[in-house]
Amino acid sequence: MSKIELKDELLIDLAEYMNGRRLSYRTKVEYLNALKFIRKNNRVLDQKAVNKILGKNPSGRNKAALSLINSYCLDNDIAFRIRIPKSRIKPRGLPEIISKQEIKIIIDSAPKPYDLMIRIIYSAGAGLRISEAITLTFGRFNWSVWLNESPGERDGILRIKEGKGGKDRLVNIPYSLMKAIYDYAVKLDILDERQNPNSEVRLFRFGFEDFDTFLKKSQSIDRSKKRVEYIRYAYDWFKYNVLIKNCFIALGRRFKVHSLRHSRATHLYEEGVPLEKIQKLLGHSSIQTTMIYSQVSEKETLKSMKGIKEI
Repeated sequence: MSKIELKDELLIDLAEYMNGRRLSYRTKVEYLNALKFIRKNNRVLDQKAVNKILGKNPSGRNKAALSLINSYCLDNDIAFRIRIPKSRIKPRGLPEIISKQEIKIIIDSAPKPYDLMIRIIYSAGAGLRISEAITLTFGRFNWSVWLNESPGERDGILRIKEGKGGKDRLVNIPYSLMKAIYDYAVKLDILDERQNPNSEVRLFRFGFEDFDTFLKKSQSIDRSKKRVEYIRYAYDWFKYNVLIKNCFIALGRRFKVHSLRHSRATHLYEEGVPLEKIQKLLGHSSIQTTMIYSQVSEKETLKSMKGIKEI
């Protein structure tokens, strides 16, 4: 079959196919919007139409949406395939690395309790994504085990649920940070009869709404969209009220929150933690992604050039 009709039924099937592949809500929306845009002028898709579409607008989103049709047809034994020209891959820039001294300035300048949030983003495992920190609840930590250990004997454990790609992972929480989080729960007065923090309570609220209030106001949209919308809302609030008003001023420059995660991974590598362990803590699917931190380490660069003299 050299052509396929872009019917409503196909778009519905593609949406279900994306659900099965556990693509994020935002990615699904991007792909479906691209397919709807393509369908405006092309009710039937064939190689000639693809060449015309990509000739006018060779965007990565259009190519990804068309590739999705290829994958869908292949997985469902539909005899249809189109050739999609490869894009020129733009060289990836090196991530920004913030020094430990600068991170301390950032933490000290943040208003409470968001200084604790920044500590968690940096120090949990090999660093958290901002979306993972925004949606944290006290129930994600292993309080029952941690409270029965002798002080200082072991780190805590945090379970990250539905990270990037829908993957779960376990990361360690340094003892001092674990204690600071527990002390925060005590201050909030949310301990149960066993002295464990209430598992349903979220660590941080943003503005006048918490996550649950936001969900109750948004009954008309599905939960995956609610989560995406809330993370966007919470991050905008956090960026303006914490970073712009405080941290950027104290540091004397702007930075991306994700740079904290890059910095943590680089610092762990400099301290001798194997890349394979860092990969697991970060939740990377490929070791190639993690290897970027071996390229941005200033200590490793200086070490590799030690003894080489100028002409």
